[in-house]
Amino acid sequence: MQNKKVGMMKNTFIQITLCWLIVVFSVMGIGKVIKGEDNETGKEWTTQVLYDTTNACYAGTLRWIIMANPSLIGQPPPPLVQRQMIQHCFCVMDKIRNEFDMEQYVNLIKSGLSVGQIFMDKAYKCIEEFDTMNGIFIVQDNSTKTDNDSVVIPTEPEGQEESTPDEELEQEQTIFKG
Repeated sequence: MQNKKVGMMKNTFIQITLCWLIVVFSVMGIGKVIKGEDNETGKEWTTQVLYDTTNACYAGTLRWIIMANPSLIGQPPPPLVQRQMIQHCFCVMDKIRNEFDMEQYVNLIKSGLSVGQIFMDKAYKCIEEFDTMNGIFIVQDNSTKTDNDSVVIPTEPEGQEESTPDEELEQEQTIFKG
């Protein structure tokens, strides 16, 4: 009976010790987590801002493609084209993140100024540097175009002159006057 009491006391002592150790380590761990410090939210881009900006880029890119090819209205892009458009938008997003921290970018959006030009500038850089829209559409460089490439439409028609219906009617009347 004595051995039974000693064994039970050892079990109780071990259980109490383990409980206290768990409590002590929990408090130490929670103390590190609950530490009240300011975090630098302006420097880190939140997932929501990344998602919204990438979606805005994707919608703008889709509009850009449709403006260049109106026959595509109402047709969803094939999966490989969608993937290429997302890769393009990731490139645009990276270029925006390199130029602005999140706080500056959000303030720019909230100011009401159009960020479309920022997107277009970064989109052209991605196309030039990484050929991100290869095969989807071709960006023409107007700086290399010369006047020799243009076609001049003459102001006066070449060849036989056409007459108006009124002139034809007058000619017919003069013939039959006799």
